[in-house]
Amino acid sequence: MKVAQLSTMDIKGGGGSMAAYRLHTALRANNVDSSLLVKFKYSDDKNVIGKHPTNELVRKISSFSSFMDEIPGKFSNSPDTVYRSSAWYPDGVARKLKELNPDVINLHWINGGFVRLESLAKWQGSIVWTMHDMWAFCGTEHYTSDQRYQEGYLKTNRPAGESGFDVNRWTWQRKQKAWSTLTDLVVVTPSKWLASCVRKSVLFKNYRIEVIPNSVNQEIFKPQEKIVLRKKHNINPQSKLILFGAGNTASPRKGVDLLKKALKKLSVNATHNYIELVVFGKYQPEDYSDINLPIKHLGHVAGESEIAEIYSMADVFVAPSRQDNLPNTIVEALACGTPCVAFNIGGMPDMIDHQNNGYLAKAFDVDELAAGIVWVLEDKERWQKLSSQSRIKAENNYTYSEQAKKYSELYQSITV
Repeated sequence: MKVAQLSTMDIKGGGGSMAAYRLHTALRANNVDSSLLVKFKYSDDKNVIGKHPTNELVRKISSFSSFMDEIPGKFSNSPDTVYRSSAWYPDGVARKLKELNPDVINLHWINGGFVRLESLAKWQGSIVWTMHDMWAFCGTEHYTSDQRYQEGYLKTNRPAGESGFDVNRWTWQRKQKAWSTLTDLVVVTPSKWLASCVRKSVLFKNYRIEVIPNSVNQEIFKPQEKIVLRKKHNINPQSKLILFGAGNTASPRKGVDLLKKALKKLSVNATHNYIELVVFGKYQPEDYSDINLPIKHLGHVAGESEIAEIYSMADVFVAPSRQDNLPNTIVEALACGTPCVAFNIGGMPDMIDHQNNGYLAKAFDVDELAAGIVWVLEDKERWQKLSSQSRIKAENNYTYSEQAKKYSELYQSITV
C-alpha cells in the first residue's frame, strides 16, 4: 500500500506539520510505504518531496502564493485576529500526486497557499483528512468560538462587528460545493474535542470520524537527569521550574495573558530562589517584564533533542490555551515525565488526567490555574508520582508503533 501524506511543511511550522512528519516516520518504521509531499522541505528525509525555501526562486514563488491566499481577507473587516486561509490560489499538487500514484492520500495542515480547496475533488484515491485545527469545516478561520460552522455560513448569522466582504461565508460556500463529491473520505482528529466539533459541523457531520492521537519518538522524549540539564542551561538546580512554550506564544489563543495573571499571584508569595519561569518559542521578552519572577527566554528551539532536555529539566509545563486540539507540547512534556497544568478545554482532558499526571483548572480561572501549579510543585513525593504517571500516560497512548498501527488499520479498511 502506498500512502501520500500532504503537509505544508515537514519539521518546521506549526504543530500540525510536525505531527504529519512524525506520522510519516512512524508509518515507515512499521513498513508502510509513506511519502510526505510538502510545500517546504526542511529535513533531509529522502521520502519527503518538496523544495527547500533557501532556494531563491522557491522562496519567491512561495511568498507570492501566500500573498495571494491572503488577498480575499483584505476586503473583510473583523475584530477577530485569528489566522485565516481562503485556499483559492491554484496549485500543482495534482501532478505530483499522479506521479506518486498513492492508494491513500492523507491530508494534514495544507494551508499557506499550498493546496487550493477545489483541488481535492479532482484527486484519485481514498482520502483521509487528519484535522489539526478547525479550518476544514469553518470558513477561513483555523479556530473559532462562533457557531456558524454548525448552522452554515449565512447572511443572517454573521458575527457582530464584521463588515465588508464576508470572506468566511464565501470560503465556506466554496468548500460546500467542492467537497460535496468527496464520498470516499474519512476524518481523523487527534482529540475527542475536535471530533465532537466535526460531528456538529454542516460540512463533515455525515462522514466517518476516527480519533487517533499524535505520537512522539519516546527514545528522544524521555525523562533525563534534571541536575545535569540545569547546570547545562545555567539554571538553579534547587528552583521550582515552570515551563511555558508554543510555536507562537504571542497568539491570544495560547493564553499568555492568562498565564501572566496566574504567575503574578504566585510571585506574591514566591522567593526568587524558589520559582523560576522558562519560556521557549516566538515571544517578545518585554511581554513578561511585569512578572516578579526570574525568567529565562530560550527563543525558538530547533531540535527535538534540545527541546526534550528543556521539558526534562522543568518541574511543570503550563499550557494556558483558550482553545487547542491536542498540542504536541503536552504530549512531549508527558513523555519527558513532566506533569502538566492547563485549563479544562479542548483536547487537554484527553492528555491530562486531573491530579494523576497534572492538573486541569476550570476554564480561564487564573486563580485555579495558579493553585494547580502550586499543587504540582509543593509536595516532592506527590510530584514523583505525577512524573511517573506522566511517562506512563505517554507510553500507553502516544507511541509511534500504536499510532502507525491505528492508521494502517484505517488505510486497510478503506482500500479493500
